[in-house]
Amino acid sequence: VLFRSDLQSRADGGDVDSMLRLVEFHTQGGQDDEVVRWLERAADLDSSVAIDLLGDRALGADDLDSAIGLWTRAAALGNRDSMYSLGWHAYERDDNDEAEQWWRLGANAGGVSSLATLGALLADSDTVEARTWLEKAVEARVPQAMVTLSRLEFQDGDEDHARTLLDRKSTCLNSSHE
Repeated sequence: VLFRSDLQSRADGGDVDSMLRLVEFHTQGGQDDEVVRWLERAADLDSSVAIDLLGDRALGADDLDSAIGLWTRAAALGNRDSMYSLGWHAYERDDNDEAEQWWRLGANAGGVSSLATLGALLADSDTVEARTWLEKAVEARVPQAMVTLSRLEFQDGDEDHARTLLDRKSTCLNSSHE
């Protein structure tokens, strides 16, 4: 366990992981100025996590343009959460093609939120491909993917598998509250 002074020293020396741990520490302490300072320092060193979090903060401050710019930068660095966020905001603009592109990138990078959301987006147009993404999301224990896949199973007449998925969803949700 690193003490705060050790983290501070490492972060001052340019260690991004230490900077992000200080972000967590200062977030818990409600020290917003320090949170922003360390996020910006880590972002200057191309930390996709820090850039993504700055994008989230920009969105929280109703600055969507800045959020999209930051998420685009983080996505270019491989950040799956930013890919998901960019997809979601494209979807909110009714640009399903762009949303699909971002979620496909996120899903291919292993982003479980993108897996489930891409599967749900495709469920009404390409059930074969939708199932592929949804099954991967089910393997990752994403409850919403279990619901969407069960709907497809009901439509195809496989009520037993649909019920199994819904039972699995309930078990997944119950185990997360223990």
